[in-house]
Amino acid sequence: MVLFPIVENYDSLTKTEKMVADFIISNPTEAFSLNASQLAEITKTSSATIGRFSRKIGFPSYVEAKIRMMSLTDPVPDTPNQSRSLFIEKNDSYQNCAKKLLSQITNVCVSAMNIMDYSAIERTVSALLVANNIYLAGIGASSPIVQDLNLKLIRLKKKTHYSQDYHVNLLEAANAQKKDVLLAFSYSGNSKVVLETAKVVNEQGALTIAVTGSSNTPLAKIADIALCSPALEQSTRIGAVSSHYSQQFIADLIFLGMITHLYDEADSMIASAAETIGRVR
Repeated sequence: MVLFPIVENYDSLTKTEKMVADFIISNPTEAFSLNASQLAEITKTSSATIGRFSRKIGFPSYVEAKIRMMSLTDPVPDTPNQSRSLFIEKNDSYQNCAKKLLSQITNVCVSAMNIMDYSAIERTVSALLVANNIYLAGIGASSPIVQDLNLKLIRLKKKTHYSQDYHVNLLEAANAQKKDVLLAFSYSGNSKVVLETAKVVNEQGALTIAVTGSSNTPLAKIADIALCSPALEQSTRIGAVSSHYSQQFIADLIFLGMITHLYDEADSMIASAAETIGRVR
């Protein structure tokens, strides 16, 4: 299970503090059996680093951090020393890969559900329901999620704007007006083109909603509403598994939230869309 206090503040940690964070996430049971001095020794850092790390994740001391985070951990996984990025191991059977993938997806979605800011979801859904135009932005690993959400919004008869050509997307976003909304997806929150799109939309006075990994990302900081769902992974990831499902969870939650408000007509709108597509199949 993702340790929320560490994940939410991971990007703000120094290199040595990240060494501490990485060790705790990979070895929570062992880490929580150590005091600050022992943890510093095993991570080749210092007691001062452990103190700074604890304060950065929201606790006055490592003792307090342990007490809080111990309640957030699952039982020790079958392979506690495996990499956070390579959650499978060499020569794993396909069945084991399937089980580990399912476990990864489940943990990500449960984490997202538990830490979700539902008031922010409510504000997002309310804004999308009344928006004249909905602009979407997301490239790289976020692109398939944005494409999927775009199709779902179209089925709800919403006027959306999204192109896989990010230059076109940026130019279209420049046409946004005050009654429009931008949904910008970037797990890292550092994508230059997504950030620029958000800035352009802000300049037009439209509402900007960020779907990102942390409230500390540049994208979250410039957005009017930030939907954050951390799923800690290393910079080099296997297909961005955790971040993909983290963002997908939010996208689908937004869609379902809209359906709860459009419940009576949702069936007919979706059926109409299916019928239209069926004519050319």
